[in-house]
Amino acid sequence: MNRTLRRVAGLFVVPLLLASVVMAAEEQKPSGTVVIDDTQIMWIVGGDIGGGTLHFRGKSYKFKTDGLKLGGSV
Repeated sequence: MNRTLRRVAGLFVVPLLLASVVMAAEEQKPSGTVVIDDTQIMWIVGGDIGGGTLHFRGKSYKFKTDGLKLGGSV
């Protein structure tokens, strides 16, 4: 009888625990924004230079971008 009671309890307790973990994970999804300012130049040889700021969890992180291209379109 003890085994049966454990199995029945497990049928209810385990799904409830899993559901609470999933709900807690969904509430804590981090999010942020990125602002990018980029200038591109193209002729035979082209490139781009710029930068931006990542805003995440109340802090701002600046970054730079650059690149070089040969032929093709932008």
